[in-house]
Amino acid sequence: MKFRRIAEEITEQEIRGVLEMVFESSAKLLYYERRTRHNYIEVFYILPSDDTVHRMDLLPDNLYDMDEDIDKEFVNGDINWRYMQFTVAKGYSELWADNQYMKK
Repeated sequence: MKFRRIAEEITEQEIRGVLEMVFESSAKLLYYERRTRHNYIEVFYILPSDDTVHRMDLLPDNLYDMDEDIDKEFVNGDINWRYMQFTVAKGYSELWADNQYMKK
């Protein structure tokens, strides 16, 4: 496996899959912005319970809830674990970057 920059290579389908992982398919993706300089994705979505536009940042190894402009990790450890499994499996995790133990 080689390291893949999440900001450049994640697909819209994968972003929708992350939203489904976090919100059990209740969130609606509005749009997303690739932040290639810092290698993360800003995801904007709404929930059925309100009309507020929410933001979540997808980093190589963490999810951040950006509501109210306060960045914080999602509290649910299971979601964080599943997200890390996703990023490792897809090659987006920083664990793959310059890893001296990888076979070439």
